[in-house]
Amino acid sequence: MTQYSFTYNGVTYSANKETMDKLNRISAAENEANNHLTDVMGTGSQQEIDAAKAKSNYYSKLFDEEVENIKQGKLEKPVATSKEPTPFKKTSTTQVPVKNKPGDKVSTKSIGKLYFPDEIMLPSLEYKRMNIIMYESNPQSNMVKQLLKISKDDIKIITDTATNAISSNNPGDVISNGLNSIAKEVTDFNGTPEVSVVLPIPNELSDSMSNDYSQTDGIAKQLLSKIPGYSLANDMLGKAAAAMSEQRIIANPGYFQNYTGTTPRNFSFSFDFIPNSKEEAKKIIEIIMTLKKHASPKLVSGAFLQAPNFFWFFFSNNTLQKLTKIRPCIIKSIDTNYSGSSVLETTLDGMPKHIILKIEIAELRAVTKDRWD
Repeated sequence: MTQYSFTYNGVTYSANKETMDKLNRISAAENEANNHLTDVMGTGSQQEIDAAKAKSNYYSKLFDEEVENIKQGKLEKPVATSKEPTPFKKTSTTQVPVKNKPGDKVSTKSIGKLYFPDEIMLPSLEYKRMNIIMYESNPQSNMVKQLLKISKDDIKIITDTATNAISSNNPGDVISNGLNSIAKEVTDFNGTPEVSVVLPIPNELSDSMSNDYSQTDGIAKQLLSKIPGYSLANDMLGKAAAAMSEQRIIANPGYFQNYTGTTPRNFSFSFDFIPNSKEEAKKIIEIIMTLKKHASPKLVSGAFLQAPNFFWFFFSNNTLQKLTKIRPCIIKSIDTNYSGSSVLETTLDGMPKHIILKIEIAELRAVTKDRWD
């Protein structure tokens, strides 16, 4: 009977064709479930996210049970082999959907997946995961083309919306609803996923929302200030009242807070990297270098720089994800401390024994009410 080999979590196993086909079917189902989960994490309701996670966890657990059966000798025993593994590598890549135009065939792009430590991928530790997906930002010329691309149907929507808004008591609502389909194309996150990193949730986590207001004079004071000579007369009355020890009467300034905007949120994360093996040390180096690479600008034609990639941080912990709902963002700074224990200590091959990685991110857009629905 023909035997097939595959590698899972650093161990090579041997299985017959029937068992291998079963594992590949489970893996394909899990990849499909992960596709759907990635798609709904940013835009779906909490109920849709929970359902997608449950489906993904089901297939992940089912796969692990099959591998455990091999370990226990119920199917096949693990063997030491130098044969080339099959193309299937469950933990090396993750499938992320690539957005298509309506009517196009759905396609997927396989992106690299890095994680540390190894046990963070255990189903029992899912609630402790922070996921980071890095997106290649589309060139500005593509974005301009997208903004200028308006179909005949879109023009009809604009015309009908403007007509309805004129005769409506709530023109703002009409415009908002009528242009929703067009606005969605412009405001959707624009980028191509390239690589994902899975790390333990940081030791500290907080977020801060900041609204900008300016103190403004009321209408009465604004009108009085426009009267010629008002400022001089007001000053003289004040001095006279002070000289005669009288209580002065002034125009009510009617101060109010004028809303001027909302600042996109900022987050800071700190991660500790302490390798326990050469394999983990290699993973740490690859993760740090990958983050630095994608947070750096790209040199274009020698004279121009393309902005660094976009990032999406989200938690596998449902509660943390619901509380934070971090939008697509940029990395403002990466601070790497190679002497995490206050003294630089390295192994014999030069690998630092304790690295502290600090990342500061900022959301691309301000959070609005609909984000919390």
